[in-house]
Amino acid sequence: MNPYHYAVFSKQAGYRAFAKEKGRRLTGIIVVPKDSPIKDIRELAGKKVAFPAPAAFAASMLTRAEFARQGIPINVSYVSSHDSVYRGVVRGVFAAGGGIQRTLEAMDVDVASGLRVLTKTPSYVPHAFAANPQLSHDVVAKVQKAMLSLSEDETGQKLLKELSFKGVESAVDAEWDEIRRLQFDQATGKR
Repeated sequence: MNPYHYAVFSKQAGYRAFAKEKGRRLTGIIVVPKDSPIKDIRELAGKKVAFPAPAAFAASMLTRAEFARQGIPINVSYVSSHDSVYRGVVRGVFAAGGGIQRTLEAMDVDVASGLRVLTKTPSYVPHAFAANPQLSHDVVAKVQKAMLSLSEDETGQKLLKELSFKGVESAVDAEWDEIRRLQFDQATGKR
């Protein structure tokens, strides 16, 4: 589950992280049109900024948190997908948009080439593989062992490659304390 959802469900329902993607940290980006005169995030004050969805962790939650952290009021618009964010920014519908580097790089070259990354958020712990507290420790340990061993054979490596994962590594609940410290509002996901 995404880091925010894990922070909420670990507290509310007792889920416990046992694994995470190996070597990954999540970072949001804020993009503007390539030819935009905007050089600093503070210049977006009062402007329309697009985000894919309220609970999109890195693309929406982290980028909105960065605006909040810096005390920059913006006019938030949700457009349902990363592609829609990028296309809307290129077309001038929005002054800027939130996203992640991977989805920007996956965009059609005609769209991606019309954008510039204005800033990046700090990086945070990735999605959690978490177990319901009703599962026995033995079952969780077996699932964890299987996931951790994926990089050890050709079949597992193929599965990891399809996910663009380097591998899976062990995780503990405290790693998501950095997310808890962001203090997002549970109802809106806003900081």
